[in-house]
Amino acid sequence: MKTKERGSLNILKSRFVVITLAAVLCLTVIIGVSVKIMQMISSGTWQNPSDEKAQELLAGGGEIVFSFGKYSDIVVLDGERGVFGVKEFSDGQAGDGEYKPVDVEGNPVEYDKKQEDDRYQLADSNTTVIDTATGEEIFHTVPGEYISGRFGKFWIIDGTGSEEFEDVHGSIIASYFYALDDKFNVALDGMIFSDFTESSDYMLIQREKGVDYDTREDLYGRSFLGGSTEKLVINTEGREIYCDDDYDDEDGYIRGIAGNVLIKGNGETLTYIDMDKMAAGDDESVIRRGEKIMCRMDFEDGSAAACLPRYDKERDVRLLNDFNPKNADVERQMAKYKWGFVDENFEPLTSMDFDGAYASENGYAVVIYDGSKALIQLKGVGKDEQAG
Repeated sequence: MKTKERGSLNILKSRFVVITLAAVLCLTVIIGVSVKIMQMISSGTWQNPSDEKAQELLAGGGEIVFSFGKYSDIVVLDGERGVFGVKEFSDGQAGDGEYKPVDVEGNPVEYDKKQEDDRYQLADSNTTVIDTATGEEIFHTVPGEYISGRFGKFWIIDGTGSEEFEDVHGSIIASYFYALDDKFNVALDGMIFSDFTESSDYMLIQREKGVDYDTREDLYGRSFLGGSTEKLVINTEGREIYCDDDYDDEDGYIRGIAGNVLIKGNGETLTYIDMDKMAAGDDESVIRRGEKIMCRMDFEDGSAAACLPRYDKERDVRLLNDFNPKNADVERQMAKYKWGFVDENFEPLTSMDFDGAYASENGYAVVIYDGSKALIQLKGVGKDEQAG
């Protein structure tokens, strides 16, 4: 009896070993195939659309500069000068490191990034301003603060880590920004804001009500994001062009800004407002109402990246700001929509079938399809063409 039990047990063990080995073998094969597929995808050799297919996607509204899959990554460094940054594939993998500057033919070129204001240079992890002409230090932030950037004639200061408040309160529980003028005095009436988006000649600000530079310590007694805020648009001179502190049933809330166009939405429809016209007091500043498909506008060169949701549940445009190129997750958010380009009359320049599209610069734009990137040149009714 015991012999039979031992025999049965040995058979079970043998079967278990065989099944285990088979499972391991299958898993190894699956992993190997998956890795190969991923390498093919990352190397641009998996389902890259042909130039014919790409031209079909463009719908006659542009031409291909760099084909899909030619480079692992592409950015427009300077559309005006026709300089692009590319990363090449290496051993079937996407390239790492810095972008290599090339021209429209893909030839390497020398490229020095244009400085928005070459009178100044930032040093010491963006805490010091240097006069370019003399090499002298002309400003240094207080400990814990740093210079976030420059808009028009203003320096934007990130005061989140200011040590004077950390010493008092023991921990940082709020974030805030404020502006300095060219003489490094507090500007914009000491306005404190929690977020901002720069866009050509305008900046969209989320301002904290009831708090200014002199009373900013009050921020640490409450949840900043849950405070009383309003959104407003200022120009490069600091003049308030538009303020939106209440919900509007027709247009909803401000969703974002791109170029000179402010976008508002109520979840179902969108409204586009021309800030140039509004600044000039033009009563016809509303470009269009009711469009449901456009989630990003930038008509600086006569064309705009636009999208429509793939599914009804994505109709809400609250993800508009996620399309900011600075957002590391931008391409995953883009993939929830179908992308294309329109002109200033909202007429399509391409089909709306791309998986992602970045705002064009001087007619050049990077588009995404099936995980691959291409560079296109749009033939839109750009302002430069109209001027000519």
